[in-house]
Amino acid sequence: MKLKRYIIFLGFTFTLTWGAHWVLVYLVQSGLFGINQPLSQLLFFLGGSAPTVGAYVTILLTEEVESIEKFNLRLFKFRVS
Repeated sequence: MKLKRYIIFLGFTFTLTWGAHWVLVYLVQSGLFGINQPLSQLLFFLGGSAPTVGAYVTILLTEEVESIEKFNLRLFKFRVS
């Protein structure tokens, strides 16, 4: 089960990150878009947030629905003394 999770996470994360950034590079290098335009910023953000999105996609594909709540509790758990 863990190997399946790793494969899904890495496959999704690398595909989304590289895909978004390669499209961004192509659009900027070809002169179709500038780096400061909204589509360029969206592609940059999408590529940068791929690991977070990949974690949620992996959980959705490999676990039951209640594990999303468990993941969110672990992710947003702040220990304050």
